[in-house]
Amino acid sequence: MNINADWKIKQNSDVLQGGSGMKRQELLNKAKPIFFNTEMMVEAMLDNKKTEARRVVEFQGTKNPNWTGYVKDGLNLYNGNNEICNEKLPYKIGDILYVCESIHMPKEAARIFLRVKDVKVERLHDIVTGDYKTPLNINAEGMYKPCCNCTHVNGDCKDFISQNDCKLLSEFKNLWDSTIKKPDIDRYGWKANPWVWVIEFNRITEEMK
Repeated sequence: MNINADWKIKQNSDVLQGGSGMKRQELLNKAKPIFFNTEMMVEAMLDNKKTEARRVVEFQGTKNPNWTGYVKDGLNLYNGNNEICNEKLPYKIGDILYVCESIHMPKEAARIFLRVKDVKVERLHDIVTGDYKTPLNINAEGMYKPCCNCTHVNGDCKDFISQNDCKLLSEFKNLWDSTIKKPDIDRYGWKANPWVWVIEFNRITEEMK
């Protein structure tokens, strides 16, 4: 198909994390889109280094520019009146996703499929101030750039807490802000520290004929 010409990749030679037990068409029928339009993130998934993604939590009704005053309970955020404030989560455990690498890419050209392993809600800065010494941290976002003072083994970087000169963290901040529209940067950018969905996934492949 000509429409797919620019997206054809050596699918048979890609090394994937586990089979799906489904033929390609079955995957396409089940799969929901998830957008990754930066080459670095796509390459990290192809190298099996990216196993998490973060997406801004959307709120019901009016938006809270300060992102404060909410209580987290499971996958929901509650206000002072014990009312759920967030819209429903975009993906649930077990969902099959296909990576959309461009708004112009047809679904049929998908080369990367994912299965959702876990979903949680947290503040954006928790990527380094929460469980930053566990495997599910900034490294799981596919960020493996070297830092001036550490090698980021399991994210164990002293600069995360004490200083602001960690090159790895700066790289993630810049990447995050690059995905936010300029008019929304004060509301959804790194400095705003918004609530985000943390989507953990593993890469899967279709069953070959």
